[in-house]
Amino acid sequence: MAETAKSDDKVLAAVATIPLVGLILYFAMSDASAMVKNYAKQSNALLALNVVVFVLSLVLSFVPVVQCLTPLLSLVPLAAWVLLLVKALQEVPDYKLPVIGEMFDKMLK
Repeated sequence: MAETAKSDDKVLAAVATIPLVGLILYFAMSDASAMVKNYAKQSNALLALNVVVFVLSLVLSFVPVVQCLTPLLSLVPLAAWVLLLVKALQEVPDYKLPVIGEMFDKMLK
């Protein structure tokens, strides 16, 4: 039975890495494990990163020299999401995204 609960936490943590789903899981599931809540917090940080990258690429798209590089900015949240998903599937219980993870961990306590 404990193995099933651990497997369920692994699946829930992996699902929680999807940005909007993680937001819902964080606020809706009060009885979720600490690992699931941690990945839901990191997913919220990833959602904020997506918004920042979108606004930044929108602003930079008006600069002709940098305009061709703006699609590369969208790879940053994608790489962060893949990293977060891999860490969730490896069952690393307290993984945080490198720059914004600590900030969101403090904000959502």
